Amino acid sequence: MAQPLTVITLADENFAIPLAVMGRSLLDNLGAGRSVSLTIIDGGLAPKTKERLLASWKLQQSSVDFVGPCFGGATTLPVWGR
Repeated sequence: MAQPLTVITLADENFAIPLAVMGRSLLDNLGAGRSVSLTIIDGGLAPKTKERLLASWKLQQSSVDFVGPCFGGATTLPVWGR
């Protein structure tokens, strides 16, 4: 089996429907024997929305992780050029 495809995205409640479409399309178009590791940086998805997303994707050999954003290092980002 091939190594899982790693996809990272950010989402909040306003992006829930496009996220559902992206996830469904991603899973439907994976090649045979492929899996995906989808990480969603959760900017405010409701628990019920997460349940609905997972139910609509019908994961088999793929995985989804919801993680909270970590802004700890944001102060070290360059600000020139803005």
